[in-house]
Amino acid sequence: MTEAQDVDDRARSWERHRQITPQVGAVVTMGRRGGGHVGIVSGFTKNGDPIVISGNHGGRVAESVYKRSRIRAWVSPT
Repeated sequence: MTEAQDVDDRARSWERHRQITPQVGAVVTMGRRGGGHVGIVSGFTKNGDPIVISGNHGGRVAESVYKRSRIRAWVSPT
């Protein structure tokens, strides 16, 4: 298994949790080139795009806006 496959498997494992409506505090899974990615929603832009805290920033944790169309799943953190 490659590192990218391992990342995607971990992202997809979150998708087995209970799916919820978009909301602050939700765990989101996103696709990306070479794998998948997980983050926590901290807010929304006026256009409805989620603001997500994740470690997808050169190995650092940061907050960033993602297009809503990139979200694969909105998942309950519990």
